Amino acid sequence: MGVRPRRGRVTGPLPLISSLPAASDPAFERFARLVRRQLGVPVSLVTMVSAHEQVFPGAIGLPEPWQSTRCTPLSHSFCQHVVRSGEPLVIGDARIDPLVADNLAIPDLHVIAYAGIPLTDADGVAVGSLCAIDSEPRTWTDEDLAVLTDLAGACSSELQLRQAQHRTAVAAAEARELRAEQDADRSVWTLALDAGQVGTFALDLGAGALTVDDRLLELSGMDRASFSGRPDDVYAHVHPDDVDDVVARVQHAIEAGGTYEAEYRIALADGSHRWIAARGEVL
Repeated sequence: MGVRPRRGRVTGPLPLISSLPAASDPAFERFARLVRRQLGVPVSLVTMVSAHEQVFPGAIGLPEPWQSTRCTPLSHSFCQHVVRSGEPLVIGDARIDPLVADNLAIPDLHVIAYAGIPLTDADGVAVGSLCAIDSEPRTWTDEDLAVLTDLAGACSSELQLRQAQHRTAVAAAEARELRAEQDADRSVWTLALDAGQVGTFALDLGAGALTVDDRLLELSGMDRASFSGRPDDVYAHVHPDDVDDVVARVQHAIEAGGTYEAEYRIALADGSHRWIAARGEVL
């Protein structure tokens, strides 16, 4: 059974922009052709409505220049009422219908009889209509409206698929951009560490395990092969005159849950020493 419109229509805002451009689209042209063939109307449209205009990605039988330009202002739009209400609009003779009697589509586009079914986007919001238009008064049958409703459902599915594909592509592009930014940040950080002779460490207070990067191993006079992952390995390379102070500062930070800061010397294998400034925070 076909869908009949509710009179006393509830209206809402129109989309700010159209879901599709004002250009012929092969997929939506097919839906327009199906409507024209199945309902025997001279004009059939797949219409997307925005706050400023309506566009026709699918259009069969419009007079020029509208068939070529693929858009009209809202002064020529019946479909805006379908989108505002989210409900079908069925009109037998627009010239005597109070909702559209002064619409310029009547003299300019020869719209007399109109049947439009909402097209919904991926969020379930009405953004356009699939409509059949006759240039003469017409009583739309239940069969007419049932066919139009079925085709509108399929047309909405095509629109929703397009939107899902677009959202997936946007998400993938954003992910690529984020990865590129992260790679750039890592590169800058690595360059800064190398240029400033900065190393990093993390001490797991529960396990007592110390993790250090290669730069800190080098600055501390150690190598990866001989490093066991215990703090004692670092203390063994601290100058004997500084080691007690370093250990005390580390222990104080652990007990107080605060910040560790120290300046100390590393005793190198050739008998020289290197000054290290260290800072950490207990988390």
